Amino acid sequence: MNSFAWPSRVPVLTDGVIKLRGWTAGDEDAVLAACQDAETQRWMDVPVPYLREHAVDFVGRQSREQWSSRRAAPFAITAAESDEVLGACGLVGVSPTHLVGEVICAVAPWARGRGVATQALRLLCRWALSDLGLARLEFYVEPANAASRALTGSLGCEFEGILRA
Repeated sequence: MNSFAWPSRVPVLTDGVIKLRGWTAGDEDAVLAACQDAETQRWMDVPVPYLREHAVDFVGRQSREQWSSRRAAPFAITAAESDEVLGACGLVGVSPTHLVGEVICAVAPWARGRGVATQALRLLCRWALSDLGLARLEFYVEPANAASRALTGSLGCEFEGILRA
């Protein structure tokens, strides 16, 4: 039986190529740039237009509050060597009672096509299922989002259906 174990600090997860870490104030410019991208705006729930104050709030207050609530685990995806921001991933809607969480991921336009999402989500899922103690991870993917559908398939996710409305 799994036991839920939320760490007091955001862990650093790495495979030597990419790294998942907590957000910092130094990430504001990268978040602002990534959220100007039409594909990011199409598939992610971000304000449009995306302004500097949105990025500041995201890497600061929002990330801290999400982590401390024990209901969300936001991570920056970075290059392991350079610490360049490549995207974002994490868990939302974490239920300590039911040991379930929803996986989210967005790769910055400058990092797409390099397997970043696959590597990041393997790290995140391994951590969530082993260290955190979740029993189930869920991915909600828009049916028209071919890249995310292919990604979840490559991770071995099982398609369970399309939500109504």
